[in-house]
Amino acid sequence: MKKITSIIATLLCAATIGTASVACAPRDLPEEGRDVLITVAVLNDSSEKETISKFINAFKASQSTIDVKAEYIDAAYYSPVLTDWAGNTLADVVWTAGDKHAPLSAAGVFEPLNSYFEKEPGLLDDIYPSLIETTKLNPEEDTMYFVPRDYNKLVIAYNKDMFDDAGLDYPENDWTWQDFMDTCKALRQAMDENRGNLDSSFYPLDGYLSWTPAAYTIIKGFGGEYMDKNGQSALVAADGSTTAVEAGLEQIYQLVSNYYAGSDIMGESGLFEAQQAAMRFMSRPAVSEIRGAQLENFDFVAFPTMPVENVVGVGCSGYGLNAHSEHKAEAWEFLKFIISEEGQKAFCETGNGVPVLQSMRDDASWRDQPVAGLNQEAFVYDGTKDLFLNYYCYADPSLYSDLDTRFTQLIQGAEQWDPEAGYDGYTDFHTYIVDKNKDIQDLISRG
Repeated sequence: MKKITSIIATLLCAATIGTASVACAPRDLPEEGRDVLITVAVLNDSSEKETISKFINAFKASQSTIDVKAEYIDAAYYSPVLTDWAGNTLADVVWTAGDKHAPLSAAGVFEPLNSYFEKEPGLLDDIYPSLIETTKLNPEEDTMYFVPRDYNKLVIAYNKDMFDDAGLDYPENDWTWQDFMDTCKALRQAMDENRGNLDSSFYPLDGYLSWTPAAYTIIKGFGGEYMDKNGQSALVAADGSTTAVEAGLEQIYQLVSNYYAGSDIMGESGLFEAQQAAMRFMSRPAVSEIRGAQLENFDFVAFPTMPVENVVGVGCSGYGLNAHSEHKAEAWEFLKFIISEEGQKAFCETGNGVPVLQSMRDDASWRDQPVAGLNQEAFVYDGTKDLFLNYYCYADPSLYSDLDTRFTQLIQGAEQWDPEAGYDGYTDFHTYIVDKNKDIQDLISRG
């Protein structure tokens, strides 16, 4: 109880800093002819609006008694959700994600779903195992707190015209990290030589290197780790070594210092969509950004095989059931529909999702999106091991936001590292990592 009280206090404290709440009016009545209205709160962006619209329309067409309406959450997410939950105005169903749900689940916002699944034998059998793990507080626990809606594996999108101008073959799914770095080098040379329509101001990679799914995949792929199973910082090994984390940071430093990728300390640059970068890291929802930019000659390729641990980040978005909902039975019917084949096919019409159902791995409903003929196998490539992306799952959930800030700053330091001056007074990665590890460990110890 003390931990839950701490989580709620931490999140509600953030909620007082002028953050907008979930945009909802007093509960409406269901449309004529239906018995019950349930509400679903999702992020207020075009992709999520399109997705929930597909789910709602298909669900309403599948039955005649339950009405569903969407509400929209401010980008701050935790603060507006906690504020509305405390005020008992939160929607019946709430968008969440594998790397975001834990603070809310631990605070009691989301209803544990095990008892619901137990009444539906076989309902989970077809879902990717890595996605079921993301719905828990950590892999050792059994309680599921949300229903996953998509299988989001980290991939790379590339501009085929830029590869053609550089005289390079298109990458294949079985390429390695070294192949990727060699490709960046060759693209950099072609851009510096202004080959074809390439320009020296372009970049091989629109990296967004501090994006946690990509950064963690690189660190883990070179043998490093963020946290151990005791909830302690693992940047420094038991023997005092930082070699593995150094190797990952060195790759990030090389990408920026060699002008393979621009420093992304302010977030995504949009260079790929502006056709000023040849590649970008992404997961499936970013298809909407590429489609919105009206790019035509592009394709996807699997994230490269990493040299030490052959892992690639996989996560998911999904929907939790408000523990205060007065319509849990009806909300559960909607959640079940989301992971049904009918619901998944409706979702895949957006082009922004890969089905959670393994039986739909080769289904045309998503493989033909946004256009037919693309290398969709990249999104389900089985030559790599799925990497669980609930990065801080063994830590106190109230610390998630602060931990994410600390680890992001670690990566951004490598991006801004000067070959002579280093960064922020540090001149070697070992000392830098040791001090960052201490700072993170102090945060954990304070709780």
